[in-house]
Amino acid sequence: MEFIRADNLSIAWLAAAKTLLAKSTVKAGREAWDLAVEIADPAAEVSDIRAGLDAVLTRQGLQSVGTVANTIFPQSLWQSSQSRDEFFDRYRHMVRKLKKFRGNNRGLYFDRLTKWPPSGVEPMNQVETVIKRIASEREGRGPLRFVYDMSVFSPSHDKRPMGFPCLAYLNVKLDGDRLRLTAHYRNHYFVERAYGNYVGLARLQNFIAGESGLMLGPLTCISGHAELEPENARSEFLSWLRQVIEEHQAECN
Repeated sequence: MEFIRADNLSIAWLAAAKTLLAKSTVKAGREAWDLAVEIADPAAEVSDIRAGLDAVLTRQGLQSVGTVANTIFPQSLWQSSQSRDEFFDRYRHMVRKLKKFRGNNRGLYFDRLTKWPPSGVEPMNQVETVIKRIASEREGRGPLRFVYDMSVFSPSHDKRPMGFPCLAYLNVKLDGDRLRLTAHYRNHYFVERAYGNYVGLARLQNFIAGESGLMLGPLTCISGHAELEPENARSEFLSWLRQVIEEHQAECN
């Protein structure tokens, strides 16, 4: 098992990508099993790393960091909503339209998190349930600290879960007045998805913390399998990645 810890989201992603890059000199070997990344301050980023990655992704015709992040937490929708109830209601009215976009037809992460199980007659909003449980228990005997789980993968619904959902489940934990989040991925593509996923998870974590009256704690992401996927780890990306690793060498060690 590989373990990486960094102070901010950008350096965490960069250190993980560096680990994968060092695994092999051939494209197919740039992978790791059970890669755990802990981000001490998931709200903090290094602007030049994100901007550089976005530029490379755009030139390769791939989704931006922000687009990927929105699949986990639609930040702009939340910011333009007057309340939590309005936010969830507006999202539910958008789901059918969102699923028409290429890549969304098999499912959306925030949809699963706010409507569970995916084919249930009376689905549950897992995010809302976690927030209400934490608030209720903090006012009573006290929270149970590590029992707030949210599922994404559904054994009965996802018969052949290739491509979606790679994110399997989330665990919310309370460490004093800080809210921690641990995400478990079955597979993680570090060129196309990982940075955006980290951003989306951090935004979701910050939302739950804020609505629960707590501060933001560390974010941990465990990838059962992680890789710099061969078809997207092209020479342009690798040249940029090596340059940024060199510029931030001390922070990545």
